[in-house]
Amino acid sequence: MRLYEEKSACCGCGACVDACHADAVCMAKDREGFFYPHVNGRLCDRCGRCASVCPVKKNMPDAERRHQYFGAQAKNDELRYSGSSGGIRIRGCRGLCCNSLKEAKDEK
Repeated sequence: MRLYEEKSACCGCGACVDACHADAVCMAKDREGFFYPHVNGRLCDRCGRCASVCPVKKNMPDAERRHQYFGAQAKNDELRYSGSSGGIRIRGCRGLCCNSLKEAKDEK
């Protein structure tokens, strides 16, 4: 089963991976470092759950679709271009670590 013909038909959210009860869908990195779903044809039982949860394939009106997503990116160019998340994953992890250390110091 193919989930999409062109990459523009996939937002990379991974909902299809979570919906697959047969563990036939996984996210695989492409040459540019972006993750897209890959379906293992041997495991797939063609139940269609992956396509049914896809926000792109649901054909929602644009007004509804706009309210389902939010975007963020790091302000630092080096950080922003270091990965497919726009640097937000690294920035978020750094923030979590720093906040956890600060809280640990405050508890002492």
